[in-house]
Amino acid sequence: MALLVCCKIFRKRAEPLRGGAASAVFSFGEPSLEGGTPKALNAMKTPDKDGRGAGSAPSPGKSPGKGSINERWTEKMFLNFAAAGAFGDERLTPAVFQELAVTFNASLTQLGVISMVGLLASSITYPISGIVGDAYYRGRIILWSLVGIAVTTVMIALSQTYGQLIAAKILNGISIGMLVPSLQALVGDMHSAANRGKAFGFLNFTGITGAIVGSTLATILAAGTYWGMDGWRLAFLIWSAYLVLIIVGYVFLASEGLDEIDKKKGQLLAEMSHMSLGEQLQQQAAEAWSKMVVVLSVPTLQVIIIPQAIGLLPWVAMSGWVTFYLEAMGFSNTATAIMILVTGFGFAGGSLLGGVLGDWCESIDRYRGRIALAQISILLGTFVFVFDLQVLPRLLDGCDKLTAALVYAVCLFFTGVVTIGGTGAAVNLPIILSCLSSTHRTSGVALERFFGSGDVRVYVVVNVKMYLFVCCAYELCKSV
Repeated sequence: MALLVCCKIFRKRAEPLRGGAASAVFSFGEPSLEGGTPKALNAMKTPDKDGRGAGSAPSPGKSPGKGSINERWTEKMFLNFAAAGAFGDERLTPAVFQELAVTFNASLTQLGVISMVGLLASSITYPISGIVGDAYYRGRIILWSLVGIAVTTVMIALSQTYGQLIAAKILNGISIGMLVPSLQALVGDMHSAANRGKAFGFLNFTGITGAIVGSTLATILAAGTYWGMDGWRLAFLIWSAYLVLIIVGYVFLASEGLDEIDKKKGQLLAEMSHMSLGEQLQQQAAEAWSKMVVVLSVPTLQVIIIPQAIGLLPWVAMSGWVTFYLEAMGFSNTATAIMILVTGFGFAGGSLLGGVLGDWCESIDRYRGRIALAQISILLGTFVFVFDLQVLPRLLDGCDKLTAALVYAVCLFFTGVVTIGGTGAAVNLPIILSCLSSTHRTSGVALERFFGSGDVRVYVVVNVKMYLFVCCAYELCKSV
């Protein structure tokens, strides 16, 4: 319920800090800076007649009007394809945990480490990606990140030892960590404040759809052998081929238009070209630190970003271990794949619905609408997660597998819908972008991702130590 504090923060005006520096408190692009304006926020202005300030207006040369979502449709399409490729790639490994345990003779703790090192590498990379994204062409960062994801996915497929798998997973996590902040900030800049919820909802929808396809593909192929190759390896190779197709289309159809959105950065980079490499690095490091300080000095963002360190734990746990959990309960690979498919569609539809509801709630109450929606989502999520993990197994004890699978599928689908797929698309990302100028948005998104990924270290320990999944793994291995 800590997010309720935002309701008061959004109505506060900025108060000067000691020494004349301003406390940058913004209310959806309505800053009031007294006692001096930080250099990093000079570009911000008061709202226009439509209620949009520089902090909420889009960056492109041709700013989309209110309700306009059809401009630059090719670029938006490939950004959504990139989200599908990245998030689908991230879900391949959890979908084949059982097969990885057999191939590499890995314990459950070692399986947890495989996911943990990838997510931890992404977590550490997020702030770096935010800094680079605010200083460089984000379209090019996305492109090279996609290349890195494709290459490292092939490396995972060809791994012969557990150590090679870990090394490839770390590089894969770094590539995904470089992509996501620039991708989300760029999508936000391409839409007006009135449509950002829908934009992020659709981005989450395509990303989760990619995760559905990836995890379903991997789950179905994992148990078989094709042309002398393990099925899980083939799944990774197929997904890397899909990434290559995205990269080719991105280069020819989207990269030039995305560079145009960040054309102001070209002038800054040209001014820095006469400086030595050491001077450039020193200047970027100084600016990066100031940007992090500015972002975390906004009370609104403190309330939204910092609690992510524990607030996303249920979603991380569900997405990371639900496949293994269902298989450990005795469901077959095919039944598990179908349930994951249905669950994914629930979360995808929930994200899309949440984005629409977020924009609608903000139109009703600019200061409290999204916050109220977040509280409803969290409250409903608490109840449905307890029901799914504690009540449902007891209710279905002794039922046949078909009945149990159908009930699980329906319940997990509605879990995604009623929790609106989490609060990222509906609440967090639109507020973060509205509170910051265009020169700080990628860093703001990166910090939200960084603190949100803090759950990774927690859920592995909880799963192994508290919920005793080791016993399930032991029973599975004994039956193989």
